[in-house]
Amino acid sequence: MSSQHPPLVRTRLSIMMFLEFFLWGGWGVAITGYAATLGFSGRQIGWLGAVPAIGAIISPLFVGFFADRFFAAQRILFVLHLLGGVCLILAGFQKTAPGLITLMMLNGLFFMPTISLVNSVGFRHIPDPDKFPRIAVLGTVGWILAVLLASVFLGGAAKPNFLFQSGVAGIVMAFYCLTLPH
Repeated sequence: MSSQHPPLVRTRLSIMMFLEFFLWGGWGVAITGYAATLGFSGRQIGWLGAVPAIGAIISPLFVGFFADRFFAAQRILFVLHLLGGVCLILAGFQKTAPGLITLMMLNGLFFMPTISLVNSVGFRHIPDPDKFPRIAVLGTVGWILAVLLASVFLGGAAKPNFLFQSGVAGIVMAFYCLTLPH
């Protein structure tokens, strides 16, 4: 009897969860502190904190439609992570509120639907759905490691290095998605 699940599926899905949340954790904590070091006003910092949430509301409506009907989830994940990673790298070069807010809004539009897509891929391919928490916990580990790396080694919120870390992680995640099972 052959298995319907790809080889090393739990390991592959665990790496997927690790990268997904490593990427988000790298910028999610530090972005508003960085904006304060750039001298942004309270209103601008508030907008910067809000734009990813706006992306979380808007983009899944469209991305889910295409993922369900026209394209394999791993292909959509590739495109979204690649575009989001580029936005984060470009955001690292921004010193003005409009530029940083715009790029973080675009990143939010690209990144936020990937959360539900990686969960869909995970649940679709895990042999025993009751063991999904063992895979998902690697997302928490990724988040913690990203925050530690950015805080301890990359200058924390005082420098834009956390955006470069997350941008590179997004691009790595994009290409990793091409290795995920269909």
